[in-house]
Amino acid sequence: MKQRLTFVLLLIQTALLAQDAGMKDSVHIIRQFEIYGIRNPEQNPGLLNVKLNTAEAGNSAFSLAELMSRNSTAFIKQYGQGALSSPSLRGTGAAHTALVWNGINLQSNMNGQQDLSLFPAMLFDAFRIQEGSSNSAWGSGAIGGTIFLESNAINKSHIRIGSNEGSFGLSQQFADLAYSGNKISIRTRAFRTFSLNNFTFEDISLPSKPLKHQHNSKINMYGIMQDIGIKTGKFSKLDFSVWVQQASRQLPPILTVPVSVAQQFDKTIRANARYQYIKNNSGLKINLAVLDDYIHYQDSLLWQDSHNKSRSYIAEISYNLEINHNHKVEIGHLYTLSEAKADGYSGSKHTQNRPAFFGNLSSHFFNNKTNTLLSLRQELLNGKALQPQVSLAASHIITNFIKVRTQIATTYRIPTLNDLYWVPGGNPNLQPEQGISAEMGADLNLKTLNEKLIINVKPGIFYNKISNWIQWSPSACYWTPMNLQNVGSLGYELRTEINYHFSQKQSIALIIHAQHVNSEILKNDHSPDLQGKQLIYVPGETASCNLNYRVNKTSVLINYNFISERFVTTNNSEFLPAYHLININISQEILSDAVRAKTFFGINNITNHIYQVVLRRPMPMRNWQAGIQFEF
Repeated sequence: MKQRLTFVLLLIQTALLAQDAGMKDSVHIIRQFEIYGIRNPEQNPGLLNVKLNTAEAGNSAFSLAELMSRNSTAFIKQYGQGALSSPSLRGTGAAHTALVWNGINLQSNMNGQQDLSLFPAMLFDAFRIQEGSSNSAWGSGAIGGTIFLESNAINKSHIRIGSNEGSFGLSQQFADLAYSGNKISIRTRAFRTFSLNNFTFEDISLPSKPLKHQHNSKINMYGIMQDIGIKTGKFSKLDFSVWVQQASRQLPPILTVPVSVAQQFDKTIRANARYQYIKNNSGLKINLAVLDDYIHYQDSLLWQDSHNKSRSYIAEISYNLEINHNHKVEIGHLYTLSEAKADGYSGSKHTQNRPAFFGNLSSHFFNNKTNTLLSLRQELLNGKALQPQVSLAASHIITNFIKVRTQIATTYRIPTLNDLYWVPGGNPNLQPEQGISAEMGADLNLKTLNEKLIINVKPGIFYNKISNWIQWSPSACYWTPMNLQNVGSLGYELRTEINYHFSQKQSIALIIHAQHVNSEILKNDHSPDLQGKQLIYVPGETASCNLNYRVNKTSVLINYNFISERFVTTNNSEFLPAYHLININISQEILSDAVRAKTFFGINNITNHIYQVVLRRPMPMRNWQAGIQFEF
């Protein structure tokens, strides 16, 4: 039935596109609405953000996890190719990163995080990474940073189709169909990914280090996203989005286990409706969403067969008012009802009621040289008020090429349903994590050689301190979460972009992201001797470098990644060695009057480096990917 529905949607939209193509004498473009919300990542003057464009040739073949690891300082903790991938931003944990889609935080109410390998680049126009605390904007868990899943407004009709192939039986297909009329816009995006994932690796757990093939590692994933925009009036617009996706993955064994038959099935349904009315200097927004997640895990060897179901209902209303040219205010109310039923809860259903009130004041001073953003948030959990959240961000332009920026903010994260109710081990007496975040940086923009050479340098320093850090630790018979420790992370980062234009058709660009962070235990009530130890799986140094040479419609990209050693024990007695990865991608764009085509060929891990991101989880050696995309 689902396949038939998908086919009908695609058929209807193709017919609409064909009808629009025949109307050569009358082109209608739906009126665009400006993003009015102060919580837009580009509106924060104290934080920087990195935009990852998925339209670049080759990027469509990757997941969000792979793109972030190649183009940012984020450390992606990967349990193998295509397996669970979770982010660590600025030395924090996976549950400290918010994931925002259409203004909705997608963090799981069960474990507080999302598997980034399940977010394909093919479904989005861009990903945006904003490092730094955004708790006052997005609520619990937005401590290390926020990832935004972005889709562009539909301003013209198009048909995009593409296919990617690669090593280990990789096969991907995707379609992007859009129609833009005078009153309505429709966009349908669909994808399928299949991989045997039977890569060769060196088994370093054995003295002879033999070459082996990964087994029980097949991946089959597909999904569809439907967006509909309706212009309901001169100043109003109504948008609907539905995103359905499922994945079947076999889970390979670790190096010290000879065989595995474990497998996992993930299914998500996300529905969202947005209304906005913008007139003159004010705007009203209403955002409604339902998030439904289902996970089925099976392992016949261990006699495990578990079902996890969770659902969140979200309703938000906000009002924006431009008081004058220099001041804009936003106030709003957000209500979230989360519920989950899992075998790990002994079959019981548990809920969380989380109403929140927020307000923002954006101001400009000294002829727009100084920008500030004051944000406040008060959230309640099951009727109990949490610590109020406040942040103040500011930037100031000193000269035409020097700008300084800063932010100070309080932070928090509430315990997840797994933390509270998992059987055995859940601890209903857990307190929310609380802390403070501060950072400072500068933006240096230089243009020389008749503006042929452009240099952007953005250094920064940051500090996070989190109290009541929730840690799962062994008790008498099982593991249980406790507010055991305080954690502090101090670091500095450098982002550099150098562009040189030989001519209008020839250029070279170098983009470097580098970060150093000490994320250590300040206090641990259970084990005082751990004070001063680095958190496990938090590298001290991360770096990515992209060198891109373009001539006419041809591009050659060399990508380099470095991840320093990571401790795998809390007492820092064991660690995984650092690793370096080099990837190369060659792309070609072909233009004609009716069709635009992009092709690419890439080699990953070109030096055939042997490495592990997570202990005893092998990663692929040298491999290739190639693809082609057409746009009509």
